[in-house]
Amino acid sequence: MELLIGADPEFALIHKRRDGEERSVNAYRICGRSHKFGCDGRQDTAEIRPEPADSPQELITHIYECFYEGLKLTNAGRYFWKAGSYVTGKPLGGHIHFNYNSPPGEFFRALDHLLGVPIATLEDQEERHHRCYSYGSFYSYRGQDWGVEYRTPASWLVSKGIAFGVLSIAFAIFYEFKKGHPAKKKIDNFGPVRHEVAWTSEEKTARIFNLIRRLSYFETNREALAGAFFIKQRIDSKKSWDNGRDIKERWGIKVNTGRQKFDPEDVWEKARGGEII
Repeated sequence: MELLIGADPEFALIHKRRDGEERSVNAYRICGRSHKFGCDGRQDTAEIRPEPADSPQELITHIYECFYEGLKLTNAGRYFWKAGSYVTGKPLGGHIHFNYNSPPGEFFRALDHLLGVPIATLEDQEERHHRCYSYGSFYSYRGQDWGVEYRTPASWLVSKGIAFGVLSIAFAIFYEFKKGHPAKKKIDNFGPVRHEVAWTSEEKTARIFNLIRRLSYFETNREALAGAFFIKQRIDSKKSWDNGRDIKERWGIKVNTGRQKFDPEDVWEKARGGEII
């Protein structure tokens, strides 16, 4: 069976007043409930629903398609788009989808340790604290007709580099469990992650990414491995992700332009050069 990964990450539409105050805009009034760019259960946040993909690179391309469809069909481009953990009093999710029916509990433990912990380390810790009062705890998932939705991550749309790294790690874990490769034996032994110790030390980061490097998917997709290690590079810089900028800018999205192709090598070149994306 073909392995597919999808997502429905959220973001806020922000109106910036002349005095600098930021106010969220009712996304439903701007976007409605369109298929790819709109709202779901909450009218105060927007979300995108890219088509599922068989690689993280393809899913990033589908995310671009959603963004450009939104710019074409709505006037959302006039507003500031903001992702992250907790924006203007609203928690934002970065749910990830897998066509994986009835996965074992070890699958979600692996996602928590190898993906949830690195994301939690990158988040602004005050915003993360607020968000986890609402939702986004570890080992959070929901079964669906098509598979399962992992609900722990905050909205990783803050930049294309972080998004590519997150989706690369997620897909590699999925691949490891579905294909039954050797690294699965080590991640089967993970216990639960406690919220209060979610962030990681340098030693723990090294252990996490040493195991990530051994995931078999990365043997044939070196670009995805580079994306995963972009996350490590951001953690090693000891800076939380920057969600203060418009994500249109961080993704290189221009209003009134056509589809943009995603280049994973561009992410890796910027990571090697220390550029923040």
